[in-house]
Amino acid sequence: MGLTIWGSLRPSNGLQYVIAALTLIFFTGLKEDVLIIDPVKKLLAQILAALLLIIGADLRIESFYGILGIEELPYLISLLFSLFVYVVVTNAYNLIDGIDGLASGLGALAALCFGVWFLLTGFTDYAVLAFCLCGALIGFVRYNLSRSEKIFPGDTGSLIIGITIAALAMQFIQTNAYVRGEYHLENAPFIALAVLGVPLFDTLRVFTIRLMIGQSPFFLDKRHIHHILIRRNPSHLRASFMLIFFSVVYIAMSSQIYQLSNIYLAVLYLLLSFTLYIALCSMLEKARPRTFKHFFMRYIPFVYFIFWSRYLRR
Repeated sequence: MGLTIWGSLRPSNGLQYVIAALTLIFFTGLKEDVLIIDPVKKLLAQILAALLLIIGADLRIESFYGILGIEELPYLISLLFSLFVYVVVTNAYNLIDGIDGLASGLGALAALCFGVWFLLTGFTDYAVLAFCLCGALIGFVRYNLSRSEKIFPGDTGSLIIGITIAALAMQFIQTNAYVRGEYHLENAPFIALAVLGVPLFDTLRVFTIRLMIGQSPFFLDKRHIHHILIRRNPSHLRASFMLIFFSVVYIAMSSQIYQLSNIYLAVLYLLLSFTLYIALCSMLEKARPRTFKHFFMRYIPFVYFIFWSRYLRR
């Protein structure tokens, strides 16, 4: 509703295709929540919604920006790779929605990051889209965490969050190439990956583990990072806060490091980040609840102080 009031639905910005894609995803998720939808049909709906954004709004990855020596992508390759990215990001937010406040909190954080950048660079149409999503999710979190008035995002909410964040990330990467001056960001695709870090890292980690032990990557289990935290006895609120706080710190660190790195160091940093994430999850799985609580009570305040003194005091 906010997007239709404050957004400018011009053919040039493609927002009408965004609304069409969100409508399709909304009814797909609604059927999944109320009834049961065949997984193939659910995937086909996501592909169709992604194609609306790729072909209609032209929100796609056009270049590899020198990674592996590849610059501009042929249109067909760009379309297929972008389609893969849309499906992965959409389902990453769907899979991370396992405890109260997590998917909505991470979605609000990502939307806020993209929205602020769009506003500063003058891309107000997509700033409106980002802030509409952020505002809606902040309002939703109150009820998601409530004991007496609890509501859940379900597939409807998590899929909408995922595909909207994917569209914002695509637009962020595209428009950054045309921005000059202080708001131009080096290695913008890697910064977008940092903003989506927790859902993407966790989905890739869990899928890799399932494939290594001979299971389907879509097999339902309790290996996600939020399941690990809940088994260590924190509440849903504390577990969500830990992961959102981790995401804030990682985004802030990555935005600084990527600005100083060339493309190969950026790839190395991304691989190192994922490796450390896997190591952290492995450590948490083996930690006793008491040891876990002692670790976070001792080190989280220290990490926050370093983060505050390095970034927030500016």
